[in-house]
Amino acid sequence: MLNREAANTKVAQMQLAQKSLYGLLADEITSANTATVERQNEADKGLNTSLLVSLMTGLVVLLMLANASSLIVRSVWRDLGSEPSDIRQLMNEVAHGRLDISPPVAEGDNVSIAAGLRDMVVRMAATVTVIREVAEAIQATADAQAKGKEAGLPSQRLAASAPMLGPMRLAAGRKSTGRPPLAGGLDFQVAALTVQ
Repeated sequence: MLNREAANTKVAQMQLAQKSLYGLLADEITSANTATVERQNEADKGLNTSLLVSLMTGLVVLLMLANASSLIVRSVWRDLGSEPSDIRQLMNEVAHGRLDISPPVAEGDNVSIAAGLRDMVVRMAATVTVIREVAEAIQATADAQAKGKEAGLPSQRLAASAPMLGPMRLAAGRKSTGRPPLAGGLDFQVAALTVQ
């Protein structure tokens, strides 16, 4: 049998070995915990970096979209030249015969829809004025001829009244000139009137 001292020595050695093993195990657990915490911190930093990159990318995309939208809106406004509802209202007024309107157009604007509307209204008003003047000249000529017929004067060529008609002189048959018709579907050809 073992004597008591030898058994105590063996127990002490075993306790010392066990204590040493517990120390090594505690060191390994501490080392594993430290490594886990470091990896967790690295993952958190990576996640924060990823979130920051995503956020910055989103902001850059938003700024680019805002800039593109702004350019498109400015281009459309430049093409329109005025508020769309104002242009629609002016077109309705022109459609109802009002030619005394003048759409608000920026100085130097010659390419917008509002500028085109302004030019169209000016040309239409000029065309209507010419047509009125021609109609008045024709009426005056017809009145003069009626008075001449009443007085028994022979028929005469009205070449003298042709310059009063300006750039448009009526043709008796209203033949097509190949140009687009003027206001009201009227089509004119250069000629002098002969009244009998």
